[in-house]
Amino acid sequence: MMMITDEKKYQQLRLKEPLKSVEFLVQTMGFEPMPAHHESEVFIHDKLGNYFKLLLNPWADCQGPVLLYTDDCLSNYFELKTLGIHFINGPQYTQQGLMVEFTDNWGNFYRILEERVYESDQ
Repeated sequence: MMMITDEKKYQQLRLKEPLKSVEFLVQTMGFEPMPAHHESEVFIHDKLGNYFKLLLNPWADCQGPVLLYTDDCLSNYFELKTLGIHFINGPQYTQQGLMVEFTDNWGNFYRILEERVYESDQ
C-alpha cells in the first residue's frame, strides 16, 4: 500500500454522506484507499493520478464538482454507464477537453475530463 509522502498533491474534498461517498469511490470508481494520519480523513487515489483527501466531518459544507482526470473519457463514460452511474449529460467538447458529468446517490457532483489541446494548423 502506497504511503502518503506529499499531502499537497491531494485535492481536499468535503462530500455529502462522506463514508458512503468513500465506499462509492472505492467500490464503484476503482479508487484505492491509503493510510491516513487522522480518523477524520481518508486518502484515496486511482491509477490515472487522481489523488483526494476526503474530510469525514459530516458537518462540513460540501463542495463540488469533483474533477476526475482521465486519458479516455468515452471509455470511462460507457464503462460507468454499464455500472448504473447516473450521468447528467453525455460526453461534450469544452475548452478544456472532452468532459462528462454525473452524480452519485448522495448528490455529489463529478466531472470526468480528458484534457485536449485544440489548435489550428493555420
